[in-house]
Amino acid sequence: MLVHPGRLFLKQNNSTIDGPEDLGRYATFLLCEAGTDSEPPINLTAIYERFGLPLPRRVSLPGQQGLLLDPEAGLILIEESDHAMRQRFTEAHELMELLFAVVPTKPSSSARDVGKFRYHTKERLCNAGAAALLMPANTFLPRVKHLGVSFETARVLANEYEVSLSAALIRMATIGPGIHAVVLWRMKNKPSEVKSQVPEQQMALLEVAPVKIASPKLRVEWSFTGSLSHFIPQDKSVPETSFIYSTWHTRSFSAGNDRLDLGSMRGITYSENLPFEAEAEWQVLSLLHLPGDVDCEGQR
Repeated sequence: MLVHPGRLFLKQNNSTIDGPEDLGRYATFLLCEAGTDSEPPINLTAIYERFGLPLPRRVSLPGQQGLLLDPEAGLILIEESDHAMRQRFTEAHELMELLFAVVPTKPSSSARDVGKFRYHTKERLCNAGAAALLMPANTFLPRVKHLGVSFETARVLANEYEVSLSAALIRMATIGPGIHAVVLWRMKNKPSEVKSQVPEQQMALLEVAPVKIASPKLRVEWSFTGSLSHFIPQDKSVPETSFIYSTWHTRSFSAGNDRLDLGSMRGITYSENLPFEAEAEWQVLSLLHLPGDVDCEGQR
């Protein structure tokens, strides 16, 4: 018999969803109810069996990684072409969606809002909850402290917990010791530079000289930090003398100290940088040991 996990969690805890801590408690609830421990890899099938949920179906979902098709029946669809590790994280994300499916939403909210959260905030919370489910802090954190915060540690734990390297890096930077950030860099222009470019049709119409757009730079595509007080602005660039840029230029892993200006985060920053190709362009995934990081015991 199907038992809705989100509804049971809210009933037993007599609570609402206010932030990532609640998603962490829900992740712990799922593990406890399923009778599975926190040792990796986490057995998601045990959760489906405990609540009578159907196993997720692999189908073609153009433009999507997953979909909670029927919240009451617990029917989850997963993009069949994704890597197994991504599919696994998507399953965990959709298990978080089951909780939001039963959270009361104000009638005046927009169609995509859930509870007190905007759509994009809800998505970030689901990702945080998925990470807490697949990489429980009570087993993940001791391993991080033992091995130290580093790219190599993330590789080891990604393999052990059966998650992607980026998921392991973000979880490590979020709950591990020290002050860290995970950043994806792309070679691109700032939105303001792109916006200032006059379209060719308009130039011809006005008979004006073409406006030359600035050369692209290696900029922040997205970033995750362990604290809201450590904010790295999107589209912030790094100098061509940095190890981060060197990784993009040489297509090879690098690590070292640079003086970086990342908004409120300024100073000597130790970075570990991995190049990879996606959608016909080279990008860089970095683990940053931010200024003030003194107790992470990372491999320097």
